[in-house]
Amino acid sequence: MHERLVVGVSVRRRDLIALSIAGLASVALALLTPYITGAEWEQLPLVYKPSCVGVIRLSGVIAMEEVAMPFAFSRAVTPEKLSKLLEKAARENCRAVVLVIDSPGGSATASYLMYSEIVKFKAEHNVTVVAYIAESGLSGGYFVALASDYIMASPTSLVGSVGAIMTVMNYAELLEKLGIRIDVVKSGRFKDVASPYRSMTAEERAMLDRIVRVVYEVFRDVVVKRRGGKLRAGNLTDVLNAAIYCGRDALAVGLVDGVGTLDDAIAKARELAGLPEDAPVREVREERKLLGLGLLGLPSGEGEELRVLTALGQLLLMPVPAIKVLYLAGGG
Repeated sequence: MHERLVVGVSVRRRDLIALSIAGLASVALALLTPYITGAEWEQLPLVYKPSCVGVIRLSGVIAMEEVAMPFAFSRAVTPEKLSKLLEKAARENCRAVVLVIDSPGGSATASYLMYSEIVKFKAEHNVTVVAYIAESGLSGGYFVALASDYIMASPTSLVGSVGAIMTVMNYAELLEKLGIRIDVVKSGRFKDVASPYRSMTAEERAMLDRIVRVVYEVFRDVVVKRRGGKLRAGNLTDVLNAAIYCGRDALAVGLVDGVGTLDDAIAKARELAGLPEDAPVREVREERKLLGLGLLGLPSGEGEELRVLTALGQLLLMPVPAIKVLYLAGGG
């Protein structure tokens, strides 16, 4: 009996010591959190990382992949890049994520994949996502924002341009003036559809119109699904006809849920995720090399030189533009 009592006391004492150590470690970590660098933070096990708000910046044209261009400082936003950043946010124990969007849109397919990636991330990790439209969230940029739980914009940002576009160049008159004739050998009457060397036939235009319409309907359906209950009925026609609004007017028609600053968006993310007001904020950035062509704004990594040479070759050869349907504001 005495031995069992001693053992019981010993076990309780050991538990108390363990709890005390864990408590002290938690307090120490909370005090040191503001001073932990990104590299040191990555080294910490997830159990020691306090819940935080991650900030992911998506700036640039939306594309399926980055294309290296000499001295190009702007970079494309790709589904692969977003996927890696979201995975990193999960590793850093971000219970809420703020997507800072500044994009005129771009590839329809890439926009859809990014939207789907965010929806999947939210479901798998039970994370709150707030979109903050900084300078512009147009067309594909707005499509990506639709995956979030709450959309906030600056009062002066540009929002909207819900629609799809395809631009087809036509050099026929110029070539005729220059005395240049292009002969094309093809296997079927549609094989050179959208050729810049001649005008489209009525049949070809009808086919491309159909493609643009179907791609637009995908966008439209997502807008109605995600914003249908918030859009003002009287403005729905304009919204679905690619109208562009400033942030304040976007709130009035129901395209966004609020206007404010990035700090306001972070505060809203904390609120929706049930985090304390002082929950730390972490910038979630992609890993980039500081040496080599990366200094020129080019993607770093293996095959970098090959991508640059390929881009130079594309510029010199001036290939026939590919047929693409875009979620892009403006003339495409």
